[in-house]
Amino acid sequence: MAAESGRRIERVESTVNLVGNFPGGDAPNLQRVPFDEAPTTSFHVLVAVAAAGGQFSDGYILGTIGIALSLSRETLHLNATWMGLLGGASLAGLFVGSLLLGPLADRFGRRPLLIPTMAAFTVISMLQFFVTSPWQLLVLRLLLGLALGVDYVVCCTVVAEFAPMRTRARLLSLLVLVWTLGYTTAFIVGTLLSSEAQNAWRWILLSSAAPSAVVFVLRLFIPETPAWLVQHGKAGKAREIVTRHIGVPSNSQWFNHRTRGRCLRRGVNCWAPSTGAEPWWER
Repeated sequence: MAAESGRRIERVESTVNLVGNFPGGDAPNLQRVPFDEAPTTSFHVLVAVAAAGGQFSDGYILGTIGIALSLSRETLHLNATWMGLLGGASLAGLFVGSLLLGPLADRFGRRPLLIPTMAAFTVISMLQFFVTSPWQLLVLRLLLGLALGVDYVVCCTVVAEFAPMRTRARLLSLLVLVWTLGYTTAFIVGTLLSSEAQNAWRWILLSSAAPSAVVFVLRLFIPETPAWLVQHGKAGKAREIVTRHIGVPSNSQWFNHRTRGRCLRRGVNCWAPSTGAEPWWER
């Protein structure tokens, strides 16, 4: 899906004007470049952090179960079969979630799945603290796996559709790196908590709610991707999102005083086609 999103973006020929020097304080020196080559802004950083935070949570959630199972064996009366089922439940759910639920992002949008997955991570992680039987924990781990599968698909797609072409590959690679960091952190936290109390395994499982809650808040500020909106006939909304988060509107190659101030701060003017070319969102 991420690859398809990348190809779809490359087919989108939009007009982005980079703000250059202002000789003598006069009109800016503009350079027309494709939308895919727009300069990296603070919004792109937010998208990357929100997506990477999800991958960190994914790795952390999968990493906590190893230590938690070893500490809860007597409390939950786990035999070898239960240990295997609980250890692999999230991976099984991940497979089903990415295969069956991930494609829902193409039908309903990226944002309707991007935010609820973090909410699910947080709530289910908290519920794990209260389990009293292996069946309860198995159900919760399966649900976590389903959410993990959806998040894997949506995170990569959102980054691919928002990131400029020159940084897209690096950001997608960063997601893998951050996942590993989350998995490693889970073992570090689990080791530190394992000797604190008799029910330390509950606190280890509960701890995965913390990063998920933080990422949930960050994702509230991520809009729907313009590529998906254009594909589904919502060009006006796509234009609003890009205008608000990447650049500012302009109907000519030269800026008035008010607009020029905003462009200087953002370093980009996204909607100033000086050649009369048809904007990409209306094609």
